[in-house]
Parts: sequence; C-alpha cells; structure tokens
Amino acid sequence: MARRRSMDPLRPDARWNRVAPWPVVAVLSGIGAAGVGWCLAAAGCLLGWLQATQTPVPSALRLAVSWWLSAHFARVDVGDATLSVAPLGLTAAIVAIGAGLASSGVQHAFDAAPPPSERRRWVGRMAGLFLVGYAGVATAAAIVTLPREAVPRAVVGALVVGVVMAVWGVGRVLGARLDLEIVRLHGPRWLDALPRAVAAGGGVMLTGGGAVCALTLMQHHRQVVALADSLGAGTLGGLVLLGAQAAWFPNVVLWAASWTCGAGFSLGQGTIVAPLATQIGLLPTIPLLGAVPAAGVASKAMALWLIVPMAAGVVAAWVLTTAFLDDAARSGRAAASRPDRTALVGALAGAAMGVLTAAVISLAGGDLGQGRLTGLGAYLPGLWGLAPTTMALAGVVTGTVIGARRYVRAVPDSPSVAPAPAAGLEVAEG
Repeated sequence: MARRRSMDPLRPDARWNRVAPWPVVAVLSGIGAAGVGWCLAAAGCLLGWLQATQTPVPSALRLAVSWWLSAHFARVDVGDATLSVAPLGLTAAIVAIGAGLASSGVQHAFDAAPPPSERRRWVGRMAGLFLVGYAGVATAAAIVTLPREAVPRAVVGALVVGVVMAVWGVGRVLGARLDLEIVRLHGPRWLDALPRAVAAGGGVMLTGGGAVCALTLMQHHRQVVALADSLGAGTLGGLVLLGAQAAWFPNVVLWAASWTCGAGFSLGQGTIVAPLATQIGLLPTIPLLGAVPAAGVASKAMALWLIVPMAAGVVAAWVLTTAFLDDAARSGRAAASRPDRTALVGALAGAAMGVLTAAVISLAGGDLGQGRLTGLGAYLPGLWGLAPTTMALAGVVTGTVIGARRYVRAVPDSPSVAPAPAAGLEVAEG
C-alpha cells in the first residue's frame, strides 16, 4: 500500500467532498476567484478612499475594478493618467488565490479521486470551465469599465492569468508535474526536463535581480526614507503608498534582472539606468525611486553583475544536459554523450532561458501616467540581443564540459594486444 501511494502523484492532503455537479463547481470556482481577486484590489482602493471620503463611492468602486484589471495587463485610465504597467505583485497574489480556489473546486467536484488514467483529461475539463467563469467576469468588468479599444487586451490578459491559475490549481490536486505531460511534445523524452531547466535558470535571474534591488536599497536607504517623510501621507496614506510600491516591486526586480544582462532599463523620459552609466531626468516623488544610482559613469566593477545571466544559462544547461545524458544511458546510446552533441543541448537550454527571460521582462514595462513616467521598463532591443546570446554561450560551454567529462569516463581503457605473427610464418614448437 505504501508503494502504491508513493507511485501515485495525487496530492496526499486532498479531501474529496462533492457538493454540486463538477461543471457547476468549476465555473463557480472561476467566478469566486475573480471576486476574491477584486476584493484584494478593492482593499487598497478603500484605504485610499478613507483619505478622501468626498470622492463618490461609485468612482472608488470603478477605480477598484480598473486596478484589478490592470493586474491582467489591461491598459486603464486612472483620473487623467493612463496606466499600462501591470502591478505584477498584485498579479502574483491573484494567481496564488485563484489557484487555491481551483484546487478547492476540484476537491468539491468529486466524491473520490478520479482514476489515474483519466486525470489528465479532468485537468483540461476542470481548468477549461474554471477559465470560462473567470474570463467571463473579467470580460464583463472590462466592457463596463474600460474604453472599447482597451477591452481586447484586458480579455487576453484575463485568459492568460486564468490559464495559469487554473492549470496550476487543478493540476496540483490531480498530480500534474511541471513537465510536458499536459502538452506533450512528439520528440525525445529528455525534452521533458526543459521546463525544469528554464525554471531553475529563472530562479537564478530572479535571485540576481532581487540582490541588486536589496543592495541598492540598503545603499540609498536614507534618500528613500527622506522622500517618504517629505510626502507627509500620514498612517493610511503611508499604507496605501507602501502597498502600491509593493505591487510594482516585482516589476522593479525584473528591470534589475535586465540591468544584470547589460541592457539596463528606463524610468521614464530622460532617465536611463545601465550597469556602466546612469542618466537621470525629472523623477516624481516616489520613495522607491530614491534608490536610483547617481548620474554619471559607474565603476567598471559593475560589469561583474553579468555573471548573473551567465549563471542562469549554466544552471539551465546543466539540468537539460544531465537529463539528455541520463536518457542516453538508459537507452544504451553511449555515443550521444559526445561533447559536440551535449554542446547543442546546452545551447538549446541557454537560448530558451534567454528568450523566456526577455519575454517575461518585456511584460513588466509600460506607462505609469503621462509625461515623465512613460516608457518605463527594460531597453528591449538590447535585452533581446544580450540575454539569449549570453545564456546560449554559457549553455554551450556548460554542455561541452559536462559531455566531455561523461564521454571520457565512458570510454574504456584500450587493452594491450599482442602483435600478430607475420603472414606465411609458422612458429615451431619445441
């Protein structure tokens, strides 16, 4: 029995209690996830409304809907300003809550766990109907709140966010792993490790970006505190300001990750932050911007931060190349461990890591108002050129080294062979 449980990928703490037909539960879970996410966004707007109670309540509710839709990459209008930088911190919180509700919906749609042979099918069914409920609410909110030209972007963003939370939440209960089981590629089995390789490299990039932010905040903490005190926002206003900055802090971490790639990022008109030089324009009084480095040429030692994308390429290549070699060993294909082949596998992992890094960082940019705060985010031409190139080169080196070590160990020592007697000669036996 213990062995059967260890082989079953089903989450062990799942409790099954069917309360309604599974289609109803799935759709209601999606609607509930949208409602809870909106309540989370409305909480911050409510704190801001308490600072200005003369604002009509419908306007505050409309602002809460716009704030929630902005977490789905929608372009919304807040007063006279246009907001298109998605608050990725709020997005992450919404995804986590929605995934939890999707998991709960699965457990309340069945009396017992579905058979293992049917679970992959149920992931698609439950996630699809969850997405119908979630995207339906988001679409209705966008039609009522946003201009007509902004609705398609909001709907697409809601679909993307909904797919992530639905597949994560439903698959977590039904035992779907982070590999290519749901969308199986008709290729070699070692490609199943590509998502794990990219996830490992992505962890390195996020750690590097977070380290840059932490060190910069510690170095300029006095300026940050001085800017916060100069606003005189009070207790509630300070909480609103802190929450808003926390919502966009993951964006800043991604911009810092772009900085480690050498591409740098922009903080609006006239402000460019790069590893070797910084140009400062007019910046609004936002405490977090007090950590921006001083204008001028930076120390050449800042170029050492380029080790972050290189390390991400190395880690991704190591995971995928190891899977490739293990698959070759199981299949009895010793020749596959040749360094030229593992170099290609490492390059694939590094290039995939670089492309995904550039794509994710690209989603973190946009406009935060008008005038000075337009065009925030990474310098995309440089990022798309540097990230895949740097990580692919690191992957090539890593794949070559790993393949060479495995190939040398696999080649047996050549046995000593006695020379054959010359043709036509016979050895007399005494």
